[in-house]
Amino acid sequence: MKPSRSARLLFLKLRWVVQVSFMAIDTLLSEFAGKRQDHHTFERLVALVTTSPAEAEAFAKAAMTALPKGGTFLDLTLSFVEQAAFDELITMALADLGTDAAASVIAHASLQFPELLHPHLPRLFELQPNGRTYYAHWPWRDSGGLAESDLLHRLDSDASDDERLCAWLCLL
Repeated sequence: MKPSRSARLLFLKLRWVVQVSFMAIDTLLSEFAGKRQDHHTFERLVALVTTSPAEAEAFAKAAMTALPKGGTFLDLTLSFVEQAAFDELITMALADLGTDAAASVIAHASLQFPELLHPHLPRLFELQPNGRTYYAHWPWRDSGGLAESDLLHRLDSDASDDERLCAWLCLL
């Protein structure tokens, strides 16, 4: 009797999980750093980050350090990181906001867990890590009164038109 399609797919996924368990995060990172990765590299990454949230967190931290330019591999990984682990990733990102990897962490946090960014809103306003993107103002979602007085003050100040527009957009 021939195995069903779903059984074959399950077998393939399990095979990748076993292979990934023997493959170090460093190996994946070196493949992403090089220009030789192929779809197998992404398949191994998916198998790793779907194994457990701890694996996703570990890979995200390593990727932020080793590959500050970030990339699709980091964005994919951040989708599997749990809220409790995002605090540490945000701290890492705030320490190095000049990198694409840090901007990705802020962008993903503003979409998934904006409340974790609320204590950092004044700094994010000044640095604008995703300032030229459509999601630049998402960290202010659901911030309520936490940011309101600062943003209203910026609106009433003699700040530049760009800064006042940014404050207005954050209030929306």
